[in-house]
Amino acid sequence: MTHPQIMLMAPAPQAPKPAVVLVVEDDDMVRLMTVDFLESCGYLVLEAENADRAMAWFGRQAVDLMFTDVQMPGAMDGIALAEWVRTNHPAVPVLVTSGVASELARYAAGLMVAKPYDLDAVHARIQAALGQR
Repeated sequence: MTHPQIMLMAPAPQAPKPAVVLVVEDDDMVRLMTVDFLESCGYLVLEAENADRAMAWFGRQAVDLMFTDVQMPGAMDGIALAEWVRTNHPAVPVLVTSGVASELARYAAGLMVAKPYDLDAVHARIQAALGQR
């Protein structure tokens, strides 16, 4: 009598989870363009048009990196938001952008990109920041 053979297969390796990038930009067109591009790069992208909405994401979703404009409506600008993230979520790198050089100079913590920005350059900065973690 022959016994059927049972083959056990190892489970397929799971693909790594995509990094979660929070884009904070009050200009709808710039935000949409940036979100679409970053999604095409394989990131899971969250979006917010101001600091209050950005901070709310941190209570609902793990964020791996935040990319924020400096000028935005509301009680907090992008520099203050970046400082809030550094204080409350120190493991999350923050990439700051602005079209005003003096605003970028206010952000002494590091990662910056000037507007208008090249999306490939933003992607390279994000990859570098996430690789440092």
